[in-house]
Order: sequence, then structure tokens, then C-alpha cells
Amino acid sequence: LDLLRIIIEDIPGVHNIVNFKSEKTTYGVILSIGLAVLYGYNAQDVLFSSQQTVGKLIEEYTSITVVAINIKAQRLINL
Repeated sequence: LDLLRIIIEDIPGVHNIVNFKSEKTTYGVILSIGLAVLYGYNAQDVLFSSQQTVGKLIEEYTSITVVAINIKAQRLINL
């Protein structure tokens, strides 16, 4: 979870992680992440870039195969 927080804090439009769940499979890991998205950003773009960035960096930093990443916007934050 700490590694995810470090990765997510550099993505524009993401405030923080609301919930996180991981599931181990025979071929790798499935990540389910709920994010708090900032008001004023395009949610689809933010979630897509989050999915791409998290998948790439988790595999790069840990050498764990990421089978799927399910990312949802669960909160909208207006700062």
C-alpha cells in the first residue's frame, strides 16, 4: 500500500487512495484500487493514466506480474 501511495502521488488529478485490495492468482496479482479524484480533472483520463502508471511501475519495482488492475473513482474532492 505504501508503494502504491508513492506511485499515485505523482499522478495529476489523484488526491489519494480510498481503498485497496489485492488478489493473488497463479499467473500474478490482481489489484483493485479506489481513488479520490480531484474536481476539475477529466476522470477518465486520470483513471486511465493511473492504471497504466501503476501497472508499469509495480512490475518494474517488484518483478511481480500484474494480471489486472481495476481502478474506480470512489470520491470526488473539491479543494
